[in-house]
Amino acid sequence: MLEWDIAVFEWINQSATTGFLDAVLPPIRDGGFWIPFYFLLIVMALIRYKWKAFVWLAFCFITVGVSDGTTNYALKKQIQRLRPCHSDSPVDARLLVKCGSGYSMSSAHAANHMAMAVFFAFSLFYGHSLAVALLLFWAISIGYAQIYVGVHYPSDILLGFLVGVLAGNLGLYAWRKLAFRLWGEDFRP
Repeated sequence: MLEWDIAVFEWINQSATTGFLDAVLPPIRDGGFWIPFYFLLIVMALIRYKWKAFVWLAFCFITVGVSDGTTNYALKKQIQRLRPCHSDSPVDARLLVKCGSGYSMSSAHAANHMAMAVFFAFSLFYGHSLAVALLLFWAISIGYAQIYVGVHYPSDILLGFLVGVLAGNLGLYAWRKLAFRLWGEDFRP
């Protein structure tokens, strides 16, 4: 375990806390909280791509599947790092949600939301820098919340973000290649 990882975790989880963040951050890390947002993105894809949005949606699922599979089956099972909220952890985590039974490295929440943010940002909102920035902020805030509530170390989140960026770009690349092959010049990235 790296010293900086513990120090940053303790600062976020124990020192930089407020009642407001205690109320706001636990729900924003919950996938169910974002269902209306996901629905809105699907509607936007339908408006932009029409029936092609169903292919787009398939690539969304593939992108998240790659991200989730990499974090949960490749990294976590190989690294087997205990969560900071685990009883054998070197820190005394202030836990605001259920600890979770799985391993910590890397964060699937961080990876999956970053993969979605990258895929959504550059497939739906390419050229709209405010929308891209908001989507990236969305993913980063979910990663931050994972540390704040006591279930992940900062390095878990950073590795998750890296996996998410790679999976998001891979999904985006595959979507663009297939879309251009199928629809050619009619396709707008």
